[in-house]
Amino acid sequence: MSETKGDARTPGQSSTTTGTVCRAQIGTIRIRTTYAAELKERNWLVSCTTFQGFEDIIRIGRIHIKMTEVPEQNEKIRMSQEKGYRVAVVIMKNLFLITSLLIGSVLALAGRGSKSALVLVAARSTEAHPIHATDPITIWCAPDNPQVVISKATIIRLRDNEKLEPTLNPTKKNATYTFGSPSINDAGEYKCELETPHGKISHRVSIYSRPIVHSHEHFTEHEGHEFHLESTGTTIEKGESVSLTCPVTGYPKPVVKWTKDGAPLALSSSVSMEGTTVILSSVNYTDAGTYSCEAVNEYTLNGKTSKMLLVVDKMVTVRSEYQWVYPLAVIVITLVLLTTIIIFCEWRNNHAARKA
Repeated sequence: MSETKGDARTPGQSSTTTGTVCRAQIGTIRIRTTYAAELKERNWLVSCTTFQGFEDIIRIGRIHIKMTEVPEQNEKIRMSQEKGYRVAVVIMKNLFLITSLLIGSVLALAGRGSKSALVLVAARSTEAHPIHATDPITIWCAPDNPQVVISKATIIRLRDNEKLEPTLNPTKKNATYTFGSPSINDAGEYKCELETPHGKISHRVSIYSRPIVHSHEHFTEHEGHEFHLESTGTTIEKGESVSLTCPVTGYPKPVVKWTKDGAPLALSSSVSMEGTTVILSSVNYTDAGTYSCEAVNEYTLNGKTSKMLLVVDKMVTVRSEYQWVYPLAVIVITLVLLTTIIIFCEWRNNHAARKA
């Protein structure tokens, strides 16, 4: 243990007072402090580390501070820091390279594809006789990276999971499938699966369709407008119930709303809805009128957004529960008149015969 001797009142001079010495290391600076104390009053035993280096002592009253700089340790620390810096640079370069490769790989496995729409000139279709478009449609898909080639391609119609076999172009960078006479059943979303040397690519392509009626019900065009249809109408008796459906289809799925006599349909205890179906319960005469189903969808094609509308009118007539009385009364009155005529004719003939 090193000791520094001196008088607290006259620093630097010899004295019988002994101080306790301890060193503390902070970074590359070692600090050694001495506090003068009488050993007979306090018997402290402090272990201190012996070191060598350039020393300087600062005395402040009873506190002596000795600072020691160790050049050899500074050099080692500097070399260690430089080595760590070089390792960090190498690690950052490797991370950047790996990230670039990963991003490039992800971009290479992205896909792109077509968006098409059916060209329809009528709005009536049935399951047995679906309406067809006027023009053929070709759908296609390809890797987003034009340098990636396709080894195999499959197109799946998501509505029924039917698989289509597309054709690869000569450069094997594009897969196409053509519908020669597409119908309303071909509208919807398709999943294109491409196999490439870099992995599989999955992309969605779409065939849009405006709303049309797809039902066996009989409809006629309203005033010659092909997308405004009328049903034959429904007649029910007072107190009965009836359901009015809106049998429309299209892609995207049309949004349906109902009106009555041109005004938004008001729901009540006798008028309710389940999905897109209107239910009239215990109808009264005020429930009679024209119920219109308005189906709308919209889609964007080649940067242009189209909003398509289809209107279907359904006439509801409510007749009295005693409606059967009127034709019966007509029949009875007719029979009474015929009977009266016959009796009168017989009477006249008999009267003429008696005169003769």
